Amino acid sequence: MSNKKGNYPFNLIRDIFGDKADDNTHTQAVYLKGLYDHIQRLDSYQQEYIALRYEKKFTRKECAEHMDLNIEQARQLEAKTLRHLRNPRNAIHYYAAPLRDFNIITEKYDRLRSEHDLLNTEYEKLKAVLHDVASGKIKPSDITTTFDAIQTSNMIHSDPTAIKIQELDLSTRSYNSLKRKGINTLGDLTQLSEEELLSINGIGRYCLDEIKTLFQNYDLEFNRRD
Repeated sequence: MSNKKGNYPFNLIRDIFGDKADDNTHTQAVYLKGLYDHIQRLDSYQQEYIALRYEKKFTRKECAEHMDLNIEQARQLEAKTLRHLRNPRNAIHYYAAPLRDFNIITEKYDRLRSEHDLLNTEYEKLKAVLHDVASGKIKPSDITTTFDAIQTSNMIHSDPTAIKIQELDLSTRSYNSLKRKGINTLGDLTQLSEEELLSINGIGRYCLDEIKTLFQNYDLEFNRRD
């Protein structure tokens, strides 16, 4: 018995992708149930060979003798089986992205989702501003920028402490850092001191200046701890 690439099915996975015995790149990324299900679709000869070679850890010569093959036929059967399992059209059923790549994709998705939410909120606010202009609540001459329009509408329609942070003109970094900390409204922000805000992971001086500007616009201030 010469198979030294670990126990089944990890020894099989390493041979499918040509990994060394200490390489876990693909063993950590394979959906095992998907692999088992796909092996069941192989012909009986291929399934028997996998069971002998990888589950029982027979040598190639022992597999050949057990299956009444010569050594070259056993080699060809092994190569054909691994080539079939390695084929991307088949591997797609059981091979997933490594956890590292998955985390990167997840972070990108979360960032894009946050940006989408911010844009959608601004769109809804602009609709409200247009309605206010049409109804005479806001004079067009009082609006100089999109931000002014949203701020003016906020001050007319709500208590500023109830304004959600996704409705504010915050950078993506500031927004994500605050959301992770469970800060959802301007009112939540006013419960913090400047020092407490800066202690939040991802919040630096730039973010602090952003929030100071917002507080000035809404006549709010940080909590002053006695």
